[in-house]
Amino acid sequence: MTRSLILSWVFLALAEMWAGRAPSLNPQPVRATLRQILETLDQYPSSPETGESIAGIRQSVSWLVGRLKDEVTPALYARSLERNLALLRSAARLGKAQRTEVLRAVLDDLRLKHADCRQSGMGRLVRLEVRTIRGSTEVRGWQVFYRWLPGRTVGEVRPQPFLSLSSPTSVEIPPGAYSVYALKAVDGKEVLSKELPVPVGGNQKVTIEVVVP
Repeated sequence: MTRSLILSWVFLALAEMWAGRAPSLNPQPVRATLRQILETLDQYPSSPETGESIAGIRQSVSWLVGRLKDEVTPALYARSLERNLALLRSAARLGKAQRTEVLRAVLDDLRLKHADCRQSGMGRLVRLEVRTIRGSTEVRGWQVFYRWLPGRTVGEVRPQPFLSLSSPTSVEIPPGAYSVYALKAVDGKEVLSKELPVPVGGNQKVTIEVVVP
């Protein structure tokens, strides 16, 4: 991975961050997205493989729709819901095994949003903080990336960089299902940590430790 590629990812992440801190969206578009998710679920045939996921998604989305009357939602949160909708629409055209995987991943993401809304209020961003650790020592200078896990089910795997090197480093993202890993060039070679799944939500800040080589 070249320095220029890492910088390009950082610039993209900055654009996302600025968009997320723009004036909040009117709640109506978000409610429309949630209702479209419910309408999309109605198009799925009932099956033993997908029935539980569809019921769980419907429960979480129906609860979220009912909590939007007096609230506004950050743009990043609204986009996250739209990505779930896009995944559900695309999954309807997939084979049974991949469709089942997509539905389970979307369910995991929306359940985290549902649970976070119950605890902290609808439509907020959560600070995800990462500390890079070697042995018992916190080490600096690692570029940390995160991925939105449901997207991986259809090959959408582009990682998003944290905007500063560790450690610690943090980013504000919507509640949901993510993974994180760290990367650093050492003696001209790329060194990677293991990629860790991270459920985000429920607290004002989620802090994790990533063990690096």
